[in-house]
Amino acid sequence: MTGSIVRVFLALFVALTSLTAHALTNEELAPLAGDDFEAKSAAIDKLIATGDALSVAVLNALSDGLLVATDDGHVYIQSEDGHKDPVTGKTAEAPDGQQITLSNILRTKVAGALSGLQLASPDIANRRETIAALLKNPDASMKSMIYRARAIEQDPDLKKRLDTLWAMTALHNPT
Repeated sequence: MTGSIVRVFLALFVALTSLTAHALTNEELAPLAGDDFEAKSAAIDKLIATGDALSVAVLNALSDGLLVATDDGHVYIQSEDGHKDPVTGKTAEAPDGQQITLSNILRTKVAGALSGLQLASPDIANRRETIAALLKNPDASMKSMIYRARAIEQDPDLKKRLDTLWAMTALHNPT
């Protein structure tokens, strides 16, 4: 009974915080185009915390090497149709666009975040695939995301698999 109440409050909290989330701005994305590791890391953390569809699209583009920046620091997602402004969603010209590169540390952070965000996907098949992949290669840095996913998971089979995954990550990172 207590677990059900906690899950309801967590679901309500997630729903309410998503209502107060704000749209991406060019100023928040601009550090991704720079060379300052701390600023780039903070911008990635902001995208992860926001976790909305646009933020995930930017994280995916970063992961796939499809995020480019112009000389003036504007960030675009490269696609088959040209370049798309992630803030406005409009197609734009970016002839001087250069691929945004990530250090190995930031690349790992983005990959882990994308996996962690999939743990909260409304699509059960997506969650199932993500959990299966993580069970093959548990990542201790994802322990907190797995813990949060365990708290809100409704499917009993996936909940058990998340429990196993959390235990595996706890063995690698007991703190």
